[in-house]
Amino acid sequence: MTTRATMVKVALVIGAGAGGCSVPVGEEDVASTSSALGGPAAQLVCQDCAPFSAVVKLSAPGKGTFCSGGLISSRRVLTSAKCLTDVGFGSPIQAVNITQSTDPGPLVTVSQTFVHPGFTGTTAGFDAAVLELASSFPNSGVSPIPPFGIDTAPVADGTTSIISAYGFCNPTASGTKQLAAVTSVATSVSNYIAEVNIQLCSGDFGGVVLNAGNSSQIVGIASLSQFPANLITRTQPIRSWILSPTRRASAPDSLGSKFFINRSTGKCMQANSGGTVSEAYCGGQTSHRWYYSSTGVASTNLVRSAATGLCLATGGSGGGPRQVTCNSNDAGQQWFVASTGFADQLTNRGNGRDLIAADTGTLNFATVTGDTRRLWVRN
Repeated sequence: MTTRATMVKVALVIGAGAGGCSVPVGEEDVASTSSALGGPAAQLVCQDCAPFSAVVKLSAPGKGTFCSGGLISSRRVLTSAKCLTDVGFGSPIQAVNITQSTDPGPLVTVSQTFVHPGFTGTTAGFDAAVLELASSFPNSGVSPIPPFGIDTAPVADGTTSIISAYGFCNPTASGTKQLAAVTSVATSVSNYIAEVNIQLCSGDFGGVVLNAGNSSQIVGIASLSQFPANLITRTQPIRSWILSPTRRASAPDSLGSKFFINRSTGKCMQANSGGTVSEAYCGGQTSHRWYYSSTGVASTNLVRSAATGLCLATGGSGGGPRQVTCNSNDAGQQWFVASTGFADQLTNRGNGRDLIAADTGTLNFATVTGDTRRLWVRN
């Protein structure tokens, strides 16, 4: 990436946002211009400085092109869908997170790739894809790589964000991890943030745009270079899709159980030992699988755990749900299920309230309208 400014030699000391990692990286060609963050608008990024250590370079073996991406877990990389369709990532890929990358990195096996179902080309939005690796990302640094989160707040016009990627507008910095401050402006293109102050070039696509106030949180994906503003895919509206590791249908079982994934948090409802119920990142465990069975009472269903055989009910710690021995006549175990076609809303017959997730590992009940915390994707 580059800024629209004169290229000069400067000595940089990078402050990597929250976490305070400052490392002198010497003299490099960078763009000298003021930015909302102060100092040069394009800077090299310390390899072991969190959170930017989670910015990665992805290459297709035998091809000269590459993309950028961001680790959202030790085995999952968020990038641009265009990277999969244009660069043609298959398995294996080459991946690396070092700052100055002339070596494309070791081969990494990709177990699955997921392109957002709304993606039909970069001008249509939803330019998002997730690569699931067969093993943990090969960390070339010293410190462990903390993954990025996905910000829950939308980006308003006039907001300053940070973009980090590996592109090569500047040939002497080709394949070098950089960051720059960008400012969002109004755009009529839905599902995108329009950003000014920088130019996206080959290799930048799939790079992450981060919340300037909390740079461990992704707010967008570098998608389309155009004048006068680049287009960045908004991640907040598709947060649950990004965070859910299991996007394919569950393998069938004799119970017809499914993963119950919260539409807001992207986490799975989990049946714990001791009768408690919580939410956790989906990992394919049986404790994340539930199924409906009819009560024959007031068009309600029981919600049973495939792991424990117990039923979801009211009366848990802190007023939340719990698991109990199934009783189809117990109103606290009877659930009205309203399906939107994409997700289910679960309303308890006993207390008249909806089951919601809080993104803190806990579940509770509330009467809410238009809140995705009450929606559960059965997958």
